[in-house]
Amino acid sequence: MLIDLHCHTQPLSACSSLTVEELIEAARRQGLDGVCLTEHDRLRPADETDRLAATHGLVVLRGMEVTTELGHALVYGRTRHRRGCSWPGNSGRWWTGRAA
Repeated sequence: MLIDLHCHTQPLSACSSLTVEELIEAARRQGLDGVCLTEHDRLRPADETDRLAATHGLVVLRGMEVTTELGHALVYGRTRHRRGCSWPGNSGRWWTGRAA
């Protein structure tokens, strides 16, 4: 099974020009079996990804590209997004989800 695990779409990620439907169709044309929607600091609802998978007949997973003070990290398997996480070496400061 071939799945792209790092995909962004409009309007949830400003760095993409594709809608989720355009992304799914492009993935199908390229011979992929699925995509994982990893929007910036946003987690798509599970019912939405389930609906997209059923509608398009392609595996549609969800993840998130989380912004941290150390850079971006791809996160999978979360059921909700919790803003504010502490990282080792950050002197006890909390990341608020906003750029400094």
